[in-house]
Amino acid sequence: MNSRLFLACAALLLGCRSDPTEKSFYENVGSAFDRCSPGEIRALSVRHNFMLAFEACGSNNFSNFTWSPTGTHLFFQLPNSHHIQHAEVETKNTITVPTDVPVGPAAWLDTNRIAIPVAAATEGGPLRIQVFDQVQLTVSPYDIPGLTDLADLQGTPDALYFTGMASEKRQIYRMATDDGAVTSPFAWTAALTDDITAFTYNPAANAVSISSNDTTALYDATTGDVRGEWPRASRGILQPRGEWLALEYSGEPIPLFHQRSWDELPAHLRERERRRAEAFEETLPHWYPTDIRPPRISMVNLANGERWDFTGFYGDHFEWYAADDNYVSFRLWGYESKQVNTNINLGSLADRLRAIEEGEEMFGLAKWQSPDTPPPIDPIEVTAVQPIPPTEPAVEGTSGTEAAP
Repeated sequence: MNSRLFLACAALLLGCRSDPTEKSFYENVGSAFDRCSPGEIRALSVRHNFMLAFEACGSNNFSNFTWSPTGTHLFFQLPNSHHIQHAEVETKNTITVPTDVPVGPAAWLDTNRIAIPVAAATEGGPLRIQVFDQVQLTVSPYDIPGLTDLADLQGTPDALYFTGMASEKRQIYRMATDDGAVTSPFAWTAALTDDITAFTYNPAANAVSISSNDTTALYDATTGDVRGEWPRASRGILQPRGEWLALEYSGEPIPLFHQRSWDELPAHLRERERRRAEAFEETLPHWYPTDIRPPRISMVNLANGERWDFTGFYGDHFEWYAADDNYVSFRLWGYESKQVNTNINLGSLADRLRAIEEGEEMFGLAKWQSPDTPPPIDPIEVTAVQPIPPTEPAVEGTSGTEAAP
């Protein structure tokens, strides 16, 4: 749950205070969080070589997003609406997608068509996939009988791959886009005994990534042979050309009430604030959380199996930017141990991937230690390291978005 939303819920539960001159619990907790600062967020984004897709302090409650294969259009989903933005043009023209409200993540089939899972047309009926063609402005429906909770969608021009629940077990399926036929594309997955929690498919590399029990394995899509396995990884996303595997995982806890970027305060003031935060935490109800686990991203060099961790930025819903797979995109959670307003980030990893190949740690990048102890973040030490020089300047667009590369 978003920490600020939790504050509002907590305030409702606690009710009125007896002393009108005393600050409420909500006011005390709220004072521990900074107001959204667009300048700070933009500066942190530039420092880590990322562009923001939307205004830094906008109402960016994105649940899902995905870039078109050409990188020119961005589909994004909000709680009650879903849209496609033409990110390449200066005006960032945005349309509302004329399908029913999504019940899961969408996936592009090709440059023009996007597949979106939606609820049943009638009570008790099957879930559906609606395919929207943004050029023809048509919506083609497909029934998906016998399955619930569709997830992990990814498309090719002639098929949609996804997972769904059948008989209380999540399995992988393929829907043909010519006739809507649903089949099981990988026979060897029938032998898997653990529940599937995440799935991605890379046809170009003939590889399938499957996550179960917080472990991710990479398989040969034809034979099912295991190419590698990584613990503490909730989702794996293989680079289109098959050289790198991004792994999402849940990070080490960080304080709710003492979040500062690495160079925001000198060491003595940082320590003073830490002690004040700890003293404040002692006044909280026992049930109130004092830390949070940010979503994290690490990277495996498949040439040698080494895993490295990105320590300077946090996020999830990672995807390789299909138009140039040196670029990546993800839903932003924060930077440098500090949660910021949600956004969709786009940026180059070329310098960081080159550093991994050479075995050199750099600003915001450290070698993975072990599943139990990923690289620690030492905010005092890293401030002496120079930030990554941007390969593409992050200049905010006139309509609140920034241009894709």
